[in-house]
Amino acid sequence: ITSSSTREYVINIENHSTQSRSYKFRETITFQGCQYDEAIRAVPSTQMLSVDQVFVMYDRSEQLLRYAMSNKIGDIN
Repeated sequence: ITSSSTREYVINIENHSTQSRSYKFRETITFQGCQYDEAIRAVPSTQMLSVDQVFVMYDRSEQLLRYAMSNKIGDIN
């Protein structure tokens, strides 16, 4: 399964200014089905990635910006 997305976001800075940024995210998940699974499922060639939440946190001590997101992959309909 491969998913990709482009997102834009705004950073609110302590001096009340803002900066607009964007990022591109591409992820590939490779897996093997269970050999004992009796259910045969048809996997659609196109699916949709739904992003539920995006978390951004700046760590001053490490001068590092951390990202995390919660999402789902499912039927495009």
